[in-house]
Amino acid sequence: TPDPSMNGFSMKYSTQEIDIDLPQPFRDQTVNALLLGDGTLPSFNLVISRDVLPKHETLAGVVKKQIQVISNQENFKEMEPQRKRQIKVADRPELEALEIFVRFKNGGNVIFQKHLYVLLDEKRLMIFVGTSRGLWEDKETIRWNKLMDSVVVKP
Repeated sequence: TPDPSMNGFSMKYSTQEIDIDLPQPFRDQTVNALLLGDGTLPSFNLVISRDVLPKHETLAGVVKKQIQVISNQENFKEMEPQRKRQIKVADRPELEALEIFVRFKNGGNVIFQKHLYVLLDEKRLMIFVGTSRGLWEDKETIRWNKLMDSVVVKP
């Protein structure tokens, strides 16, 4: 919602390092890459991306299309059935999200990923992707669940 006192500015954008006022029609399609470990090859990484839900599309439709894209990778396998998950929102009811777990081969490496797709409102989409180099074991499942359970969407 535009704030008249901002003279056309519509979004207060905040990161860990900065705050910036952005005018319309800026939209957030940023990507955050968070790497676990201090080596050159992280054992686990979490990528958070933002997008806009395409017109006349549903969250389930976006997930289905993403699975189709990933399924073109060598050695693709859906590891578990798609499932629903709840994401906390500050001062509001929880949001429903969809989670997938996939395996594929990329550049000779076997990649295991969990994806969580969250529709923040009627337009904004947030996607969390956890990637493990090597087998996805119980410790990765525990790490993923703790990370996703800690997510709280700002209103």
